[in-house]
Parts: sequence; C-alpha cells; structure tokens
Amino acid sequence: MMKKILFSIIVVLFVMSTNIFVYADSSEATVEITSDFNFDDEKVSTFNSERTLTGSAKEGTVIEISISTKNFAGKFREVDFYTITVGKSGIFSQAVGLSIGENLVAMQVFQGEEVVEEESTIVNRKKRSIKTQLETSIYVPGGSLTIKK
Repeated sequence: MMKKILFSIIVVLFVMSTNIFVYADSSEATVEITSDFNFDDEKVSTFNSERTLTGSAKEGTVIEISISTKNFAGKFREVDFYTITVGKSGIFSQAVGLSIGENLVAMQVFQGEEVVEEESTIVNRKKRSIKTQLETSIYVPGGSLTIKK
C-alpha cells in the first residue's frame, strides 16, 4: 500500500515539473464559408442562375469575388466583380450571378494590403431544359424511356 502511495506522489511530482508549451495554430482559415458554395470541389454543376456565398470572417477583412465565363476561344473573360468588407457582425453574404456554361468563381481574401487566402472553383451552369428532360425521363439499364405529359 505504501509503495502505491509513494509511486503516485513521484508520478504527480514528475508531471508537475514538466514544462508545457502551447502554440497558436496560424494555419487557421481566415474566412469560413457557411453556404453550400464549396471551393473544395474543382468543378460543380447547377441549374440556378445565381449562387449565394455566405460566411464569416474577422471585422475589416476584404473579400473580392471575380466571375469569369469561358468564351468561344476557350479562355476565361471576367464578367463580374464583387468587393465585400466584413463589418462588426463578422458575417458576409453575396449573391453571385452565373451565365450558362462554365463560370470561374475566384475569391481573394485581404487583411490590410496582404492577400491571405485565395480560392477558386468552376461552376458549370446547365440549361433549365436539361433539368426538365431529366425530371421527366425514366432511365433503365441498357436504354431509357421518356414519359410525355
């Protein structure tokens, strides 16, 4: 019994004598996206004419969003640009218009003059008629049936 108590005291003294260092993680994201807008995917598809980008960031953070569409030569050309300055609430929201075809959505985050984060994704907007066709079709292995209303 005495050995257990002595061993416990030695362990407690050893733990109390060790130095513990804690460092803040500087890799924490400066902007947290809370909407279904996902920059983790390289390409996403939608039938909607716009998507809303919402999230949170520190007050004073400036977020620039650039929308570019692919032209007939296959090169992206900027068609829209948004600048958001995050206020005291720490929350931001921006509706982003999308053209039919491929849209490159690029986001840059500034704290002061420094770019602290850059993200981009391609949003492929499909025609509404494709959605209607998909909703009214029944697909079976080896073929398909279309139900006309």
